[in-house]
Amino acid sequence: QCAVIRKLVRDLDLPVEIDIAPTAREADGLAMSSRNAYLSAEERAIAPTLWTALTAAQLAYDSGARDPDVLRGAVLAVLADAPRLVLDYVNAADPDTLEPLTAPSDKVLLSLAAKLGSTRLIDNLVLG
Repeated sequence: QCAVIRKLVRDLDLPVEIDIAPTAREADGLAMSSRNAYLSAEERAIAPTLWTALTAAQLAYDSGARDPDVLRGAVLAVLADAPRLVLDYVNAADPDTLEPLTAPSDKVLLSLAAKLGSTRLIDNLVLG
């Protein structure tokens, strides 16, 4: 959403300053969202796996990984152990253009979406 707004402001030459803040998170890392109220207690306990998966990619990045497939693989490896999460997508994209990355990059936007029960959860992390 931030990248889309930044592009809109640039394209329309709007005289505004955009101040992007980090995602607000629960103590266990789950992104705060009104959707979380739809999770059962069991689903709520599983939901932080999304953040765990993204932070696994952060660890890979911090260890030198820049290949988008390697970073996506780190996310997918964690999510493979969470069978109740039905994965919609895991993307590695340029944080400014949102174009999918096909080659190593120092800046990567990892985003994902998954269903847990009837609730669709999303999260993202910018690396670099």
